Amino acid sequence: MPQILIKMKKYYLHNGAAQTGPYTIDELASLEVNHESFIWYEGLPQWTKAGELDELKGILKAIPPKFKPSVTPPPLFAEQPATETKRGNRNLWLYLSLGIVAIALLIFFLQNKAAEVKAEPVTTATTVQDPLDTSATYAVAKHVADSVAASEQEKKAQNDVLTKKYMNLRNNWQSYIRSSIDSKTALVLGGFKDVVLAVDNKTPYVLDYVEVEIHYWKANHDLFKTETMTLTEVEPNTGDAWSAPASERGTYITTEITKIKANKFHFCYDKRAETNMASDTAAITGTSGNPLDPWKCQ
Repeated sequence: MPQILIKMKKYYLHNGAAQTGPYTIDELASLEVNHESFIWYEGLPQWTKAGELDELKGILKAIPPKFKPSVTPPPLFAEQPATETKRGNRNLWLYLSLGIVAIALLIFFLQNKAAEVKAEPVTTATTVQDPLDTSATYAVAKHVADSVAASEQEKKAQNDVLTKKYMNLRNNWQSYIRSSIDSKTALVLGGFKDVVLAVDNKTPYVLDYVEVEIHYWKANHDLFKTETMTLTEVEPNTGDAWSAPASERGTYITTEITKIKANKFHFCYDKRAETNMASDTAAITGTSGNPLDPWKCQ
């Protein structure tokens, strides 16, 4: 029977400038994670300080409180001698007198400048648009039309680039998506325990659904049994691991991806659609019916 498994929780760390991860909780414990570090994992709505997550409090590094320097009081006010006050009053009157003279000179200059401006004749050129002249209107309309056309062409070019990128990912998916046995423990009398399945997703998009068959083989190369695992939400540009079923017999293990669905780049792979075709007499048409792009979702 297919098994639906929940993947191990992975934590991401952000230092304010860059994001790192994913990490297991044991890997986080070896890093310099403190109460102020920002953490995110799948299911958490937003980046959260590690000190607010109960599950991480046991691994956080303590940080000292902020140092608060003592405040030095201002010096006591000392009265100035009477002679200093008198000297200050004389300086104040001097500054006021100089200010009044400067203002008077400025007013005199501005009045003379205004008289010169009034004496100059003023000529105003007025351009009247001919109501029958439609050339300006046509130029504006043409500019708008050209802008719209250029925008549409740019959008079409961007769509063409994405279409080719998606098609390349679908037709060469084996170069980006792989499955393997990450680790296992062989039993003395045959068989395995602690089996871990790894799936690498080197595409820039989430894989919504991946089905993997795990084959357990005997020493004589006869198949002992096959287990099917269903994985969901495989993150982009990374690899992840899931616990796989143990086996009481077998000497080696192989894996095979039988189904993939990735809505972002319209990828729907099905191994059965591939094997049902007679490869020596017809091209693979896959799930789309198009031999040039057989794994495009319909």
